Amino acid sequence: MMISADILEGPAVANDLRKTILVIDDEEAIRESIALYLEDCGFHVRKAENGTKGIAMFDSAPADLVMVDLLMPDINGFEVMLHIKNQSPDLPLIVISGTRKIPDAVEAIRCGAWDYLVKPVEDITVLLHVVNKAFQHAALIRENREYRRQLEDTITRQQKDVEKTNVYLKEINERLQKIIATTQKLPFHKDIRKFGKSLLEEFGRHMGAEGGSLFLVETEGLHLLHSLDPGHAPSFIPLPLKEGSLFQKVIIEKQPILVENMADDDAFFTSGWKGYKAESVIAFPLYDETGDIVGVLSLHDKIDHPFAIQDVEIGAILASFGSGTLRALQASRAVSESERKYRLLADNASDVILTYDMKLQNTYISPSIQRMLGFSPDEIACMDPLKIMPQQYYHQLIAIFKEERDREKSPDADPRRSQTIEIQMFKKDGAIVWVEMSMSFIRDENHAAIGVLTIARDISERKATEFALVSSQQRLALHVDQTPLGVVEWNLDFEVTEWNPSAERIFGYTRDEALGKNVSFIVPRDGINHVSKSWLTLIARREGSNTTTPNIAKNGEIIHCEWYNTPLINAEEKVIGVASFVHDVTDRIQIEEARKSAEAQLRQSQKMEALGRLAGGVAHDLNNLLSPILGYGEMLLEDISAEEKKYHRPLQQIHHAGLMARDLVQQLLAFGRKQPLEFKTLDMNAVVRDFLKLLRKTIREDIAIELKLMDNLPYIRADLSQLRQSIMNLAVNSQDAMPQGGKLIIETGLYELDGHYAAQHEGVDPGQYVSLIISDTGHGMNGETLKKVFDPFFTTKDKDKGTGLGLATVYGIVKQHGGNVWAYSEPGIGATFKLYFPVTSEEYRERNTQSQALLKSRGGEVVMVVEDDEMVRNLVIGMLDRQGYHVLSAEDGPGCLQYLSHYIGPLHLLVTDVIMPSMNGKDLFAQVERQYPTIKVLFMSGYTDDVIACHGILEDDIEFIQKPFSIQALAEKVRQVLDG
Repeated sequence: MMISADILEGPAVANDLRKTILVIDDEEAIRESIALYLEDCGFHVRKAENGTKGIAMFDSAPADLVMVDLLMPDINGFEVMLHIKNQSPDLPLIVISGTRKIPDAVEAIRCGAWDYLVKPVEDITVLLHVVNKAFQHAALIRENREYRRQLEDTITRQQKDVEKTNVYLKEINERLQKIIATTQKLPFHKDIRKFGKSLLEEFGRHMGAEGGSLFLVETEGLHLLHSLDPGHAPSFIPLPLKEGSLFQKVIIEKQPILVENMADDDAFFTSGWKGYKAESVIAFPLYDETGDIVGVLSLHDKIDHPFAIQDVEIGAILASFGSGTLRALQASRAVSESERKYRLLADNASDVILTYDMKLQNTYISPSIQRMLGFSPDEIACMDPLKIMPQQYYHQLIAIFKEERDREKSPDADPRRSQTIEIQMFKKDGAIVWVEMSMSFIRDENHAAIGVLTIARDISERKATEFALVSSQQRLALHVDQTPLGVVEWNLDFEVTEWNPSAERIFGYTRDEALGKNVSFIVPRDGINHVSKSWLTLIARREGSNTTTPNIAKNGEIIHCEWYNTPLINAEEKVIGVASFVHDVTDRIQIEEARKSAEAQLRQSQKMEALGRLAGGVAHDLNNLLSPILGYGEMLLEDISAEEKKYHRPLQQIHHAGLMARDLVQQLLAFGRKQPLEFKTLDMNAVVRDFLKLLRKTIREDIAIELKLMDNLPYIRADLSQLRQSIMNLAVNSQDAMPQGGKLIIETGLYELDGHYAAQHEGVDPGQYVSLIISDTGHGMNGETLKKVFDPFFTTKDKDKGTGLGLATVYGIVKQHGGNVWAYSEPGIGATFKLYFPVTSEEYRERNTQSQALLKSRGGEVVMVVEDDEMVRNLVIGMLDRQGYHVLSAEDGPGCLQYLSHYIGPLHLLVTDVIMPSMNGKDLFAQVERQYPTIKVLFMSGYTDDVIACHGILEDDIEFIQKPFSIQALAEKVRQVLDG
């Protein structure tokens, strides 16, 4: 029975899932036995007695696995597999066939077979292991596909996240610029109406509104402080406000309100508005320190488009700045009305009011100081100033007083001058608050300063906002400098206006070198038009884009970069350039290309390995069959008499056919890396020189052979015959490529294949290699042919002129030696094959060969032959008997030991098969050696290299002969072993 897949252990992997298996076979007994066994293993089995019904059953209800016979009366198994493969490419297909023809097995694999079993299946448990392995492999395929899908989804999400981040950064930058510009232009006023006018105009200018109003919220109603469009707003709106109106909602909800279309709400006209030009309106509340509404600011008639949520966010920040100043101005106005009202207001003001004499002694402290600092007015009056403020701010206050006294001596002094400063103060609990102090000097009738009036307000929140703005700007600048992405800005002429350190690292140009340069300095010439068109489209649409392009670094290298581009838009909504984020993905692209190359090499290796397993599976049976064919044929050719001369040529043809079959098996085992090898330490140059004489006799005279051998090459470990076969196969292949004659060049050399080379070539280990390079001046090969040049059975020759195994055999031989082989060719310029063999540290030893006379000499020793195959055993007995040996025989190990237990006499040699039932050859020799300590052994086998190696036979000091063998080969080997 032949099994082309490894046998696995364990129960059926699909028992719990009740997977469905479709069995298609025209032999009812086999079909029913397979179905019965698989159902007992927990599978659901469907059966079809021919290919037509099998296809119909699969199309109506697809199965999880299909087992199909090859030879059926209506539609054969090949057509069934092709149909199922077209419908379900990843469905496991297992062939169970009675044919042992290699072409049928190869065609089955081409049609999609995952495994190949020869029926009758003698050990039915093998069937379960093959099915389990197929389901495990199918599960791996599904998991790999799902992993690839998840990986692609992750990459897509990451790309979208980067695009969203670009948009977010642009919006944040624009908002910060507007806020900073507005707050810098917002002056402090002593007059509340001037302040209201300035605040409202700043709102309207930066938010693009032509209309708007600012109302103060007082006890009796809302008083108009300023209007951008006089006549549109009433000067006073009495309380209570109309339910549901805009200002009523703002005061109740204490939140900015945006109305997109005023025409949908009649409440806006009940308070006196009229003549609006636009459809949307926005209103902001102004708070005092307790959170109560002290004013309402509204905007309408936006110039370009309706108000949006971004306007609400910007306006809310601006309103927070205006609230503090508005509170202070209201307090100042109350102080100026009267002393009584001043005292009343001072005692109840949210801001702290203080008065000092010119010696900096407190003359009044409002009760609100306790709310701000936690100290009562009396506690403050008795405290050292350094207990409530840092030293530097105290000295700043002293300097202001001194400056005022010195200023009064000047004739040009302004008696109405005041100052506003910001200082830090300590709260009773140790916390620090920022305080804004507006100081106005109190003067007598001669304008001499006799004291100072100070209004102090807690501006910690405002300072925190300012610090946050500054910190945000600094962080933005820091991120630009430290981000691993290159950040590049361009003007509308595509010239560099900004170039961060990462851009310097990616492209190699410093910032000074890059500024002002056109984009063409980093774009290949053939890509300039594409970049220009894409950027012009980006600017016109005002939308970001991303792309991956090749670029040129300063050193001339081509690098691959991902570009995330977005238009730069100023406050006037004009595009002023393009901002780009650049990511160097050269390594990723190279790794992806290397991965694809490695996957292709892996697929090729797996295909070769699968065919190798198939070849190994049939090698033993074929070798046992070929042994008697070749042996008896050779005997008949030697024994034929003159009277029987008419039989001589037919016998020669039979013997020749057997030799061709033997060579074909060896070729199959060679490309599958399964044939036993006899490794020796060899000099590659010596091998080439010794083989040159035979090569010149084989190659046509119109082909010149040229040697280029490197001196002092290190040695390699190799099988001499296989090495010669590789040279011959390549030379013959080159000869066929030069029908009109040409030159064949054989070179040797020494190469160091480093880790980088190994990473780029699947199956290569770093180290020193001796090279054998064979080149020709023939017609060469195209790319498609080159990809398949080592495939078994692939040939470009006529059907009767090649098997397609020559180069596949070379591939298998080199791989079995731990080496590598690569082919290079182009049409019209010939082909080159490079073979690399690993260097060995063993010393080279000349091996003396015995003379032909000695090898051909006859013997008289006693030889025990142990072989379980009767035909092969009788053949070996006959061969040795013809050489004069006294031959004993047994069919297996126990039979041999039983025979020897009764045998009395000498025993010189044990000739035994390696793998036999009950006892293998090595164990048999160990027991025989106890009885005959001087006995020698010759092992023989038709199994493949890896199977024999498992029994410890392929070691240097163990004699071995591979089936099938000739009379001469056996005679020479036996004589060689006996003579030591």
